[in-house]
Amino acid sequence: MIPPCADATPLRLTTSLDAPPARRPDPAPTPSSAGGGTARAVREPQPSDAARPSKPAAPTHPAQRSALAQPSPLAPKPRARPGPPTGPATAVAPAGDPLLALARALGDAEDFETAAAALCTRIAATVGAARVVLGWRTRGHPPTRAVALSGAGEPEWDGEARRLLVAAMDEAIDQARALACPPGPGQRGVLRAHALQLRAGGAKAIATVPLAHGGAAHGALLAEFERPVAPRDLERLGEAGALAAPWLRLLHERRPGALRRAWRAAGLSGRQAAARPWRARLLWAAAAAAAIGSAVPIDLTVGAPARIEGEVQRTVAAPIRGYLKAVHVRPGDAIREGDLLAELGDRDLELERAKLKSEVAQHEGGVSAAMARGERAPMSIAQARVEEARARLGLVEHQLEQIKVRAPIAGVVLQGDLWQQLGTPVDRGRTLFVVAPASRHRVIVELDERDLRRIAEGGRGRLALSALPWDALPLVIERIAPAAATLDGRNVFELEARVEAGATDALRAGQRGIAHLDAGHGPLALDWARRSGDALARLVWRWMP
Repeated sequence: MIPPCADATPLRLTTSLDAPPARRPDPAPTPSSAGGGTARAVREPQPSDAARPSKPAAPTHPAQRSALAQPSPLAPKPRARPGPPTGPATAVAPAGDPLLALARALGDAEDFETAAAALCTRIAATVGAARVVLGWRTRGHPPTRAVALSGAGEPEWDGEARRLLVAAMDEAIDQARALACPPGPGQRGVLRAHALQLRAGGAKAIATVPLAHGGAAHGALLAEFERPVAPRDLERLGEAGALAAPWLRLLHERRPGALRRAWRAAGLSGRQAAARPWRARLLWAAAAAAAIGSAVPIDLTVGAPARIEGEVQRTVAAPIRGYLKAVHVRPGDAIREGDLLAELGDRDLELERAKLKSEVAQHEGGVSAAMARGERAPMSIAQARVEEARARLGLVEHQLEQIKVRAPIAGVVLQGDLWQQLGTPVDRGRTLFVVAPASRHRVIVELDERDLRRIAEGGRGRLALSALPWDALPLVIERIAPAAATLDGRNVFELEARVEAGATDALRAGQRGIAHLDAGHGPLALDWARRSGDALARLVWRWMP
């Protein structure tokens, strides 16, 4: 509080951040405002003053003064405006004082971020800067961080731009003086970082003033201009920084922790909680219910992807080399054992069969002729040739019989859509169809290797298929694969499970879903803690020396 003066004349504060609004001076010279200044100069009378209407003289009679002092019943009553009390010893600042507006903005700020943004924006508007950046040091110790930017939005600088800004601020803080680049007359100091920032930022001039309070430098203000920096600009920046440094330090020291900021963002504290108490109560009730629910013992499960396969899958391959002549089934068709699935064509075998038939007939004619002549030796030779030709003919006919591909078992065709490949060549051993039984299935669970120790053979679980998400099918684990397999970049163990009887009507080979396997009984929070501990142990083991 400003101490009262000796006389009863009210004091009027003037600041150097901005000049007070101009007004017409009184005919006589008046003393300067408090704070030290020169008296206002007396304006010489102008010729145009005679043409201006003069104000009416004040009433001198006591009756006239009393009549004028009484308010009119039709006049509106003046509305009282809140403000600080004024008196003979109270200092009154101009209404448009930027320092006063800045002090009010800092006082109304709820947190450090809001105050920093308001400071940069108001200083940019006051000094006419293109951009103002605030750098701050935690507890007055380096490093300096760029925390606020004038205007709307969050500061988004890349690594090089942020480094140059911080270097220019550190340059002013280390020299404990205000710096301008290009330098003004009589300015001293090193401007290497300022020159680099000036070339990288594209501005015509920059000015930086340190923010100091309590004998320590807590940050700096950097302003970029599209014009040369005047000495008045440095003065305004310095006055604003001197006013804002204590506020920013106080707000930064009272800055809440991460948990408190999370509560405030969720509406559990601050003005939002006070304005909407029902929301805070609801969130607290939900948090309490979640905490209690996680502490109640429940049946724990382990989730893993699962797929449906046929209990027995048979692959039908091409028996010979030929071409695809005809296809009789498609995937999804029900077949019986021995049904014709496809036919292969081989012209060479057909020509070979015709040739062998003619040889058999020829050799049989030679046998008949030798028998008619009574020649036993030629007849024996011709008979041997007939047997040889018949054997070769039987082999060719057997090969021609194999080109008819038939179903090895009864079931459903899973793979083998060959309708678009008619006439294409087929190599021997190529897979043509995959057939599986229609009513016998097995479940393959892809269990992550981290959960393998919690599951054992004979355990139970439930299966929810993507086609039947509301039906939980009971499972029984029958076998665990001895070796891991890599699926989608994960090491998994394939568990073979069986769906209990009475729930296999809706199963189809190729279906996928999620299996939940029983993993004991206990509180959910303990299970989460165990998983977190395992992950932390793996991380420590990976990075430990």
